[in-house]
Amino acid sequence: MTGVTLHTLLPVGLMVVMGGGMIWRSEWLRRTQGVNPYRLVSDDSPMGEIGRWYKMAGLITTLYVIGRLFLPLDSLVGWIHAASMPAVFWAGTIIAASGIAFALTAQATMSTSWRIGIPLDEPGALVDRGPYAISRNPFFLGTAVYQIGLTLMMPSWLMLATSLLMAACVNIQVRMEEAFLEAHIGEPYKAYKARVRRWI
Repeated sequence: MTGVTLHTLLPVGLMVVMGGGMIWRSEWLRRTQGVNPYRLVSDDSPMGEIGRWYKMAGLITTLYVIGRLFLPLDSLVGWIHAASMPAVFWAGTIIAASGIAFALTAQATMSTSWRIGIPLDEPGALVDRGPYAISRNPFFLGTAVYQIGLTLMMPSWLMLATSLLMAACVNIQVRMEEAFLEAHIGEPYKAYKARVRRWI
């Protein structure tokens, strides 16, 4: 589907809310608290490699979502016609919006402990309230739900591939973050880990 229609505009709108909300909160933290929340690395470390693959998948998804407004991209990315139904599109919309709400709530709950990446110099305080009382990684869980929703809204092999790549990257990063938090926070984090599941 090409051109400015509800089916092409709605994914763009959801992406703007998700990206804008995350960036706004991160910038608020940087400007008002003097804390740099951007801790992604771009070296040859495992974290740097994971970050590159995740950003590449995110960039491809963004270009595809926006590009559909101007170019007939759906026919080029392996559109899955069997899943291209109004009910699937609207279910995907609800799922994506729910994922955004959950992810941004999780980000806000982190408050000044929010970081993008692993803060090697300052692990921050352990947050175990709100969404973190039911999942150790509610922001990542929310973004995964959002990505699933987008894939249902735009069912194609490209969206499926980028979603799976992002899921693989997140699963590896989460395990690296857990090892870091266990080493730097110690027993409180181990107790939290024993009490709350990684996802849900």
